Amino acid sequence: MGNAAPVRVRRRTILYLEPRPGTPLRTALDEFRSTSAHKWGPTDAHAYHPHCSVTGFWEHRPMNTLTNGIDGPNTEEQAAVALVELAINAHTKNCAADQQAGTRLPPPTVLPPLIPPKKKSCLILPLKPPTEYTDLAKSISHLFGDSNLFINRLQPKRCDHISLAYYSHDNVDGVPASPQPSPAVLEQEGECFREMRLYADEVLAPLFAEGVDVGAGGWDLVYYDLVREEMEPRMGGEHEFKEIRRWPVA
Repeated sequence: MGNAAPVRVRRRTILYLEPRPGTPLRTALDEFRSTSAHKWGPTDAHAYHPHCSVTGFWEHRPMNTLTNGIDGPNTEEQAAVALVELAINAHTKNCAADQQAGTRLPPPTVLPPLIPPKKKSCLILPLKPPTEYTDLAKSISHLFGDSNLFINRLQPKRCDHISLAYYSHDNVDGVPASPQPSPAVLEQEGECFREMRLYADEVLAPLFAEGVDVGAGGWDLVYYDLVREEMEPRMGGEHEFKEIRRWPVA
């Protein structure tokens, strides 16, 4: 009996825009994430590190289906990295000559924490991204879609917030779960999020002091593999990501 060929698991990958580790904004967001999870309990957002989604998740098409059986380590990663770099270069070639060395795009404008009016069980840090970021997300999506390297069509995101906390009441397909929480439970959740917003205001207050650019310090575009998806994030578990490539974009 011959050896069975190894089964290649479809890989889910994603692009995030993140405040660079060590910057005042990232440090404050890490503090909020840790303390709020301890004080109010982890929400679905606490399973992620602070980030702004640039794309939705996509799945690689196995390279051996495209290269007549020739495959090698990291070839799928290299293909995706090349496409992302092509898009970055296209959107930064007209960068002003007087920008600081290493700075490619203007940073997003960061606004104070907010509970969206129609989502009481949600707390976000709103961003006003320059058009370069939404254009970049669209370009990456088009390049990926035209490449035939990926199974699903990549969806660009608005790049307009960082989720600080939220409870998802949908199932894995985005359809409202059944049964939905009772009005009493939703009111308890709402009170919890109002308290978390006050704490977020407190943690981030020094960054919003007059004359301080909250978005300053640096932003990275980061390409991740989702290694393990945490199925019970409200029990304190976290999704496990593998960083493939990091680009300093602002």
